[in-house]
Amino acid sequence: MVERSLVSFVVLFAAMAFVTRLWHVLAIRAIQGLFAGYGSLSVAMAAESAPRDRMPNAIGAVQTAQRIGPGVGPVIGGLFAQLFGLRNAFLATAVFYAVALIIVHALYDESRDSRQPADAAENRAGHLPETCWRSATSS
Repeated sequence: MVERSLVSFVVLFAAMAFVTRLWHVLAIRAIQGLFAGYGSLSVAMAAESAPRDRMPNAIGAVQTAQRIGPGVGPVIGGLFAQLFGLRNAFLATAVFYAVALIIVHALYDESRDSRQPADAAENRAGHLPETCWRSATSS
């Protein structure tokens, strides 16, 4: 679901760079509202993937990023648009979401059975693969 959401962000922000009418922006933003929600999913993914003792830290990190992004993102986007143009700002945002998609795809291990407790899976396997999201959220 998170990957689907990120793909929609990549496509829609890239499309936003080529709008020529105001109604195009409205249509793209409406489509974005239908396909691009991943806030709750990312919190659930962090909670499910983190070791039990690190779960509060993982959830806190995700929620901190969710609050900082809308505060800092428009400032960075505005500066980028001022320096390089509005169309390039939307294309850069699409590239940013493409990188995020690649990172999520590379780090999240969907092969782990989410119905089993994390402790039981660790004890049975001995360790989880290094590509697991869990390794990215623990320090």
